[in-house]
Amino acid sequence: VRRARRWDQYLGKSKDVFKLKRCTKLERFVHKGVPMSLRGDVWMLISGAKAKRDKDPTLYSTLLAQRVKVNPTIEQINLDIPRTFPTNIFFRGNDPKGLEQPLFNVLLAFANHNSRIGYCQGMNYVAGLLLLVTRDEDKSFWLMKTLIEDILPDYYSSNLSGFMVDMKVMTSLIGEHCP
Repeated sequence: VRRARRWDQYLGKSKDVFKLKRCTKLERFVHKGVPMSLRGDVWMLISGAKAKRDKDPTLYSTLLAQRVKVNPTIEQINLDIPRTFPTNIFFRGNDPKGLEQPLFNVLLAFANHNSRIGYCQGMNYVAGLLLLVTRDEDKSFWLMKTLIEDILPDYYSSNLSGFMVDMKVMTSLIGEHCP
C-alpha cells in the first residue's frame, strides 16, 4: 500500500505511466516494486514494447485475422493450453472470464508474426504470465514479442542457442559458488 501511494505521488494527477521518461528515479521505483495495477503499463514502457506498438498499432488485430501459416501450430497450441497453469482458476475450462482464449490468440498471433520461431513449447507459460498481469491480449502480445525477439533472442530458436549459453554460464557459476 505504501509503495502504491509512492507511485501515485510519482505519477502525479495524470496517473499516466506512459508520460514517464526513463531515468534513475523510475529505475529506483521499478527496483523497489511496481504495484500490480501499473505493472502492464510500466512493463510496456520500460521494455520498449509500447514504442513498437505505437509504430504499428493494428499489427495484433491484423495477425489474428490471418490464417496460421503452419497447420500443426494450432494443434500444438491447443495441446499446450490445458497444460498452462492447470491449477490457476483463470486457465480452467471455458469460462468467459477465463484466459484460455486470449492465451490461444496471443500465441497464434505471435506464430503468425514470427515465422522463423513460430510456436515453441514453453511460450504458453510466458504468454500466460503476461496475460495474468496485464489482462490485455494486445499488451501481452507486444510484451511477448519484445521479450522473445529483443530481450531474450535465440531462446526460442531451433537450437536454443541463447538458452544454452545461459545454461553454461549458470553451470559454471554453480560449480564455482556451490561446489
